Amino acid sequence: MARARQIIEKNPNGMGAYTLSTGMPFVRKAVADFIQHRDGIPADMNRIILTDGASKGVQAALTMLTNKPNDGYMIPIPQYPLYSATIELYGAKQVDYLLDEGNGWQLGESELNVSFEAARVKGINPVALVVINPGNPTGAVLSHENIEMIVRFARKHKLSIIADEVYQENIYSKELKFHSFAKVMHEMGETDVTLFSFHSVSKGFLGECGHRGGYLEVRNMPDDVFAELVKLQSIALCANVDGQIVTYIMTAPPAEGEASYPLYKAERDGILNDLREKAEILGNGLNDIPGMETRIPRGAMYAFVKFDLPHPAGANPETMQPAQRLLYETQRDTEYCLRLLEETGICVVPGSGFGQAPGTLHFRTTFLPPKDDIKALVASMKKFHTAYTAKLKG
Repeated sequence: MARARQIIEKNPNGMGAYTLSTGMPFVRKAVADFIQHRDGIPADMNRIILTDGASKGVQAALTMLTNKPNDGYMIPIPQYPLYSATIELYGAKQVDYLLDEGNGWQLGESELNVSFEAARVKGINPVALVVINPGNPTGAVLSHENIEMIVRFARKHKLSIIADEVYQENIYSKELKFHSFAKVMHEMGETDVTLFSFHSVSKGFLGECGHRGGYLEVRNMPDDVFAELVKLQSIALCANVDGQIVTYIMTAPPAEGEASYPLYKAERDGILNDLREKAEILGNGLNDIPGMETRIPRGAMYAFVKFDLPHPAGANPETMQPAQRLLYETQRDTEYCLRLLEETGICVVPGSGFGQAPGTLHFRTTFLPPKDDIKALVASMKKFHTAYTAKLKG
């Protein structure tokens, strides 16, 4: 009740009035304090913009950086399709780099170099490197050393970094820790690489997707350029006020000693511990199915499952042209996922929708349902996969 009265006092115009284009100052101050508390580094509220979810922040960054038709964005494969779709919409070029599935879906420096040079040969000018940490759809959590390598690579090639960090609360392994790009860059003394980083109320333990709340923090951008970013945001007037308030609640939750803290802590820990247990159930269950393989999810809310299917008689992917092979593999995983949905009611997303290494098949699934439902899902999937594989072999 005290918090509600405080919000009303700080926002006397109510929920139906415009705010500053960058968002309400007291919310941006809470976000800056949140970053400072999380990372132990300075954060400037005047370099924070409140957005309608992280997606609008991503779109703002791509709008700022896209100048010519040959400007390109290095994006992970697999990736969250927001990036490929927005790049296409804005008339830029997509530059794929493969994540290392055998190394926990980390980024490999040699792969980044190959991807960058291949783009330049095609006449593409890479302007930014997109990183999703923790990963969607992979569930990977990047190590501190991996992020340092990424920052050095961006500096070498004069790239901005677009850091999608919306799953930062969703880490389920005691051995792993979220490292923000802002913190690692601060520790490295990096002041030349421009960083766009995002967070959202849609993920974590809140899951308030429909409120469309989030923020964009910008570092290492000249003042006159940032002023243009603010001007760009003013076209949409402001982020929705409900979402701004939920962002405030996310970044300034009840503190220890406050009346609401025990209930807040119990609910937060209960949700995250439940997700951790369900990630184990799903990962172990899928790995017990012959022909399926996945890393037990350590972050985010998904498993990106690798599966094998026999090729139909007469089909030899090795003899196909790249475009023909891509179409063939897309048809295979799409057909598999459609049959799974129709026969079991289980809805997963084909790996081709996110991108995958040539010659591999994947699908993305989640561990959000109740535990008993996940156990039933695994049992149904095992029965389906066995029968589907046998039918193809027959």
